[in-house]
Amino acid sequence: MARRACHTCPWRKSVPPGGFPGGCVNEKELRQMASGIPVLKVMQCHNTPDGQGAKVCVGFAIKIGTESVGFRFAASQGLIDAVEDDGDLVESVHDVIQKHNTGRGLVCNPSWKE
Repeated sequence: MARRACHTCPWRKSVPPGGFPGGCVNEKELRQMASGIPVLKVMQCHNTPDGQGAKVCVGFAIKIGTESVGFRFAASQGLIDAVEDDGDLVESVHDVIQKHNTGRGLVCNPSWKE
């Protein structure tokens, strides 16, 4: 069965601005992950554990997918689950950053403390 984006996924249109639970992502790193620059990192789903249980964010997988070198590498290793778009995702990494940017170069929940 294909995974869908979590109901609190920051890629969802229906998630309020600043609704980036589970920590922060550095804006520069997020742009690099999505750019095709040879970076092996991908955006992790905030509802999966760190380490071997971690999954790629469904929104990232659907909207960025093979544009990301890290995603292509993970897919080549059989580490990407089947995903399904339910139509509630913003279109680009730029949209995610604009929606959830803290103004400190971080994309996260504003209650997160540095």
